[in-house]
Formats: sequence, C-alpha cells, structure tokens
Amino acid sequence: MNPEIEDRIRLYCKKCHMDCTNLEIIPLEDSYLAKDKTVKMLFDKNGNVNSLPMNYTYGEQTTKFIGKYSSIFIYASFLIAILFLVLCGLLKKF
Repeated sequence: MNPEIEDRIRLYCKKCHMDCTNLEIIPLEDSYLAKDKTVKMLFDKNGNVNSLPMNYTYGEQTTKFIGKYSSIFIYASFLIAILFLVLCGLLKKF
C-alpha cells in the first residue's frame, strides 16, 4: 500500500474520531476498508472517502432484536392458530 494513501486514510479516520491505535486498513480490489473496534469506512483507491462511518453495533443490535422478538411472535401466532382451530372443532361438535 502506498504510504501517502495510508496517511490520508489515517488522517481522515482521526478527524472522524475513530480509534487510530486499533485502526486496520484492508486493501480490497478497487478500494480500502478502514476499521477499528466499532466503526468501519470505505475509501477509494486514491484514499478519498466513499462511505459514511458504519457502526458495527447498529446492524447487530437490530438483527438480534428482530430475530428474538419475531421468533416469539411467530411461535405465539402459531399456538394461537392451533388453539383457534381446536376451539372451532369443539364448538362444531356441540
């Protein structure tokens, strides 16, 4: 990696208040990915910014929340449907 581009990326990450001691710059095909423990940013091959800072916890917390509560909702609706069918069957017998 070109040291000039690396310095440009580190400087921009420092301006964005990223943790520069744990900063890792990963070269991709046509770009660079700079990431620390909580934030990652995408840069082009010249070191210019391509994306806004992406926080790891936004996606993970939302996915955990939706996954946990949607599964509870699905199980509850399934049980309610079974109870409804059983009650309808019992009412038809009487």
